[in-house]
Order: sequence, then C-alpha cells, then structure tokens
Amino acid sequence: MKMTMKKAACAFMLISVLVAAAAGVRAKEPFTIGDMFRLRQVSSPAISPGGRYVAYVVTEPADTLKGQRTGNPDIWVIDLEDRDHPRPFAFSCSRETSPAWTADEQFLFFLSDRGEEKKTQVWRIAVSGGEAEQVTSLEGGAAAFVLSPDGVWIAVTSGRGLSAEEKKDLEDGRDWKVAGEDRTIHRLWIVDADTGEATPVTPEEFHVSSASWSPGGDELAIITADASGSNETYFNSRLELLDISDHGITLVTENARGNPSWSNDGKRIAFIYRQRSEGMTLPAGVVAVINADGSGLKLLGERHEGTLVNPVWMPEDDKLLVIHLK
Repeated sequence: MKMTMKKAACAFMLISVLVAAAAGVRAKEPFTIGDMFRLRQVSSPAISPGGRYVAYVVTEPADTLKGQRTGNPDIWVIDLEDRDHPRPFAFSCSRETSPAWTADEQFLFFLSDRGEEKKTQVWRIAVSGGEAEQVTSLEGGAAAFVLSPDGVWIAVTSGRGLSAEEKKDLEDGRDWKVAGEDRTIHRLWIVDADTGEATPVTPEEFHVSSASWSPGGDELAIITADASGSNETYFNSRLELLDISDHGITLVTENARGNPSWSNDGKRIAFIYRQRSEGMTLPAGVVAVINADGSGLKLLGERHEGTLVNPVWMPEDDKLLVIHLK
C-alpha cells in the first residue's frame, strides 16, 4: 500500500461513486422493486502499484428467466486520470473475481471458472491487452490467491476435488449447504506464475483460511486450523509463519483470524485477535499487532465502540487503516 493518502482517498471515493452508478438509481425517483432486480454490485477494488488504475468487480444480477442461479461478475478497470470512462477488462459468460496487479503492472491476475471444466482457477491477462490465459490447473480449483511481491509465485488455497457423488449433486442443482457440517479443507499451494507448476506446502490434515506474503517474499503469514468447520475456524484458528525455502511452519500466536497484514519493514504482523473474556459466550475480535517472532502482542481498540476489522499497514508503519463496523 505504497501510495499517498490522497490517492487512496480518491480511489475510495471513486468506488463509492461506482457503486451508486452501478445501481442505476435515478435521481429524484423512488426506489422500486424493479430497481432491486437491476442492481449491479461493485466490490473488490484493487489499486495498481503506481496508484493510477483501479481494477474492481461488477456483478450483474442473475437472470432467473434464463435459468441463472447466481450473478455474473466481471472485472472492470478505471483510470483515475480519466474516471469518466470505466471499461470492462476481464469479462465473459463465466465469473471473474479477485483482481490483483503484478508489481510491474504488466499483468492482472484474477479468479475465473471459465474453461471446459467450469472449475475456478487463477487466470491472468496482460494489461496491454490480449486474451486471458489460465495459470493454475488444481484438481480442487482455487479458492483464493495472493501474488508474491516479485510476481514470480502465487500462494493459492485449494480444496480437494469433488467426488462423483458430489458432482452429480451439483449437476442436479443440489448445491445447498448443511449448517454444522465441515467445509472443505483448503490446503496451501505455491504455484509458478509463468508455468503453473504447483507444489503443496501445508499438510493435508489442516485448513488454511488466508495467507499473506512477507515484504521480502521469503515467508507467508497464514491463518490455520486443524479442521475446516465453522466452530474450529472461529474458536481455534491461529497465526503461523511458513518458510518458503523449506516449508517449515512456526506458530506465532493462538487466537488469530482474519487476513494477516505485514508491516512494510517485515517486522510486525497485524491481524484480528480473539479476546476471550469471562462471561462472554463468543470471544470478541480485536485488532492486534505482534512481532514476527511471536513477541510483543498488542491489542488495539479494546474499548472502542464498534468493531474494527481488516487492519492494513500505512506506508510509514506507524498507523493501521481499519474498517469500522458499528
């Protein structure tokens, strides 16, 4: 996040404007039921490293008359110096989500279920134009990904492949989830961004919820749990470090969740700490900072009215940018 506060604020205001524009709300006219079915959602803004461009996801509502079960998200890009002309950038009849820029702004990576198998994988498209190309071919697909700082590697969380019975259920429309059942365990893979060669780097038996590259690209901060059920991931997840060279895993702290964020000097990690208090049924989530070696845990905003989430370091490493939920 190495940009001026002015650029970050402009990008935030831009996305706010895009949300209103995508909704198609007409000034001085009442909002109707029909408008609800025409709403387009804007999400996942990704600011280019140079701060000039923003990639974001626009989701068209599902057309149930055509048998569509979910909306159709596409990736758009806008030039902050020409903000009147946003344009679709990665789009198809399939889903395109989770845009991420390479540090040199040569490629935009994203998730899509395009292709013959209709399985979500990591794709990339040259910013200069051309056709998108598939990067990963994981049997369990790609649930989420993060690019290494140099753009050479991709850390991808992937589930196991579907059984024949599960595939038949999906084909027949039985895609519901049962509360309390374990979700698919997501294993972490390191993928070569050019060749797509993938290597699993975490054991099969525990679940990885999120991952974040260290500024030097030699470690990953990961949130893990021993199972993928909602109770396990909420009550018993932890923050660990994965060494890229030998795939060794070191515990940093228990009671961690969310998306870990490295300070720009690579010395500290911000995350959400589960604070357990006597008399509370559920542990409260508190923004926390800890040294990468596991020392110096600090809880921030414990007495703040409201909930603080998604901490991200500012460029000077002296402040955190957080989202405030009332």
